[in-house]
Amino acid sequence: MAGRKRWIWLGIAIGIILLSLWGLWGEGTASKLLPEKKEIKKRTVTVSESSEEEPEAMKAVKRYDASLHVRSKPIKDPFHGDAIAKEAKAEKEAQVSASKESTRKAVKASSTQEPVKKKETAMYPKLQGIMAFGNKKRAVIEWNGESYTVGEGEQVGLWTVSGIEKRTVTLTGSPGTLTLSTR
Repeated sequence: MAGRKRWIWLGIAIGIILLSLWGLWGEGTASKLLPEKKEIKKRTVTVSESSEEEPEAMKAVKRYDASLHVRSKPIKDPFHGDAIAKEAKAEKEAQVSASKESTRKAVKASSTQEPVKKKETAMYPKLQGIMAFGNKKRAVIEWNGESYTVGEGEQVGLWTVSGIEKRTVTLTGSPGTLTLSTR
């Protein structure tokens, strides 16, 4: 048993040494699949060395830096650029044709319609309900299509609320006195 453990440990040690040496010499497959970038040597050119063609090392390489560009939308897929452009063009044409059509309809409708009449104001308000909380009473009154919640002494249109009782509200104004009741 002790001899067997000794051989196992010896095999593990030899394996570790072989893997370490393999990694140091760079003979593994990772060095071929993922090669390291080689340093670009910079060369200074003086005025006397001016030549017609620049060497490969002197040509500028443009690289995209995403941190310099602010985007509100994700980058469009460059492989489907033609399809995206066609869709955008068709969408724009549809919007233009729809706006032209709506303006034509509006012009036709305005020429065939009768003149717009002003909204007539109601002479008398309608009582919608009465609210009571303790000693305070408030009336819900409809005037010209709008509902108002008023108490005694408050005004609705031409009318001033003079009294609120259990089922009736008394309004006073320039046309006279008006008593509204709930059904």
